[in-house]
Amino acid sequence: METLIIRTGRQGFVMADHILFLGPNRIGISKTIDKEDTQIHTGIEILAQAGALHVRYLTSLVKHAFLLKIQHVKAQKSCLEPGFYRAWGTLVSQSKQAYAYDLFAEKDGETRIEGRFLFALGDYDHHFRKDILESHYRNLFSCLKNDMPND
Repeated sequence: METLIIRTGRQGFVMADHILFLGPNRIGISKTIDKEDTQIHTGIEILAQAGALHVRYLTSLVKHAFLLKIQHVKAQKSCLEPGFYRAWGTLVSQSKQAYAYDLFAEKDGETRIEGRFLFALGDYDHHFRKDILESHYRNLFSCLKNDMPND
C-alpha cells in the first residue's frame, strides 16, 4: 500500500467558520474558501476538522482527538472553488478508541469532496497539553456554536 503525504507549506490551518448542527451521530459545519485555498488539501482539512470536532464533542474533550487514517477520498477534478461550503459528517462506527465517519463537503448543492475518515483518541501528554488544549477547544466550540439551532 502506498502512503500519501501532503505537505502544504502553509502556516497554520483552515478552521471552520461555524458549526451548523451537532448531534449524537452527525455534525455540519460551514467554511468560506478564499481563492488561495482551492487545493484538494483544503477540502481534506475541512472534512478532517468536521470529524475531529464531532469526536471531541462526543468525548467531552477528555481525550486528545486526531486523524488516524483517510480510508478513501473522492474529489472532483477541479475540487474547490472560492465560495461558501457546507461540510457534514455521519458517524458510521466507533469503538472505545476509534471513530469512523463518512464526510462530505458541498458548494451550491453539489458534492465537491467526500471520504471515509478514521479518528483516534489519545491521552493528553507533554506534546498535547490538557491545560492548554481543553480550554482552547471549549472556547472554540463556544465560538463556532454561537446561534446554532439545537439538532
